[in-house]
Amino acid sequence: MEHNGKKRGRIGIGGLYAYFFLGALILIMIFASDAFLTPYNLYNLLSTAAIKGILACGMTFIIITGGIDISVGSNLAFGGILVAALLGSTNATGLFAHLGNVPVPLAMLIGVLACSLIGFCNGFMVTKLRIPPFIATMGMMQITRGLSYICSGGFAVTFKKDIPSFQWIGSGKIGAVPSIAIFFIVIAVIFGYILKFTSYGRFLCAIGNNEVASRFSGINVNKIKMLAYTTLGTLAGLGGIILTARLNSATPDAGMGYELDCITAVVIGGTSLSGGKGTIAGTVAGIFIMVVLATSLNLLGVQSIYQYLSKGLILLIAVLIDSYLNRRRG
Repeated sequence: MEHNGKKRGRIGIGGLYAYFFLGALILIMIFASDAFLTPYNLYNLLSTAAIKGILACGMTFIIITGGIDISVGSNLAFGGILVAALLGSTNATGLFAHLGNVPVPLAMLIGVLACSLIGFCNGFMVTKLRIPPFIATMGMMQITRGLSYICSGGFAVTFKKDIPSFQWIGSGKIGAVPSIAIFFIVIAVIFGYILKFTSYGRFLCAIGNNEVASRFSGINVNKIKMLAYTTLGTLAGLGGIILTARLNSATPDAGMGYELDCITAVVIGGTSLSGGKGTIAGTVAGIFIMVVLATSLNLLGVQSIYQYLSKGLILLIAVLIDSYLNRRRG
């Protein structure tokens, strides 16, 4: 099994394919559309990639263990609505109806912790209750999406007043770079370092390669996997905060389809769905492929229904490549 830092740091053939494809796609769009390299388009591209990219970093850890989490999009929506209600909203209902005027740092902390708890519950169901990851997270996806609709009354939760310090998180800039892009870069670097250089990253790969052997070698498999699911829940909370700050509102349908985009990006980036290998660098390439492709189709006037077709085809191609490479490794 490939446990050492040197091997874990390699992007791999799948990741290299992703970077080649991303480069080719960017070159094509530079010649195909004059609007592609405009500051406005690049700003939106970075902002969109950042939110999904943050989630994809956490998804990489889970898929490396051989698991999956399809509740991340609905978890993001729930976290956004909770934070909006805590900061003072115009139309939160139910349990959130009487919340408001909470300091920004405290509201953000509560939102992140709530989403972390949801991630922890996912990990608990997978490790302790032995529920298959797909089923456990599907159930949680429905629960959190339902809570989002109940607590918002089915409508967008808007703020009673502008909160500049909070809005900067989603729409601010550091120089010419969007603030959320900075968040994404920092998280990607941290997660890349963890996966490449720490024992936790080594344990993630070991579990994905052979969970039984990992248990016999003394690795606390349940603890490692629960931490991975909790971490993704935490990132979902952060993503919900960023998206709410960017839109200056929170909607119960926020994050729909994000789970598919994240999983597709992770697989495109060379992380094996069977577990055991993957890199954050590859995931970053994968998420930009997804975002650049969607942006390109919009700029070329292609109807949105064909975007779903393209995403599905890309995912299938990535899985076929992954399956072929696994067979070659024997």
